[in-house]
Amino acid sequence: MSGSLKGLLSFENDTLKLIFEVEKEDEEILFNWIKEIGIYRLHYYFEEKAGNPLVH
Repeated sequence: MSGSLKGLLSFENDTLKLIFEVEKEDEEILFNWIKEIGIYRLHYYFEEKAGNPLVH
C-alpha cells in the first residue's frame, strides 16, 4: 500500500521534481532511495506481467 505524495512531488514535461528542500549532505541518500524504489517497482511490474507475482 502506498501513501499520498500530493504536494511533495510534481511530474511535468517528463521531469520528476521535489517540492521540498533537501540538505546537500542528504541528496545522495535520497537519490539512492528513489533509484531503489524505481528498480523494485519495475521488477514487480514485469514479474506480475510475466505471471510470476512477487509475494509481499
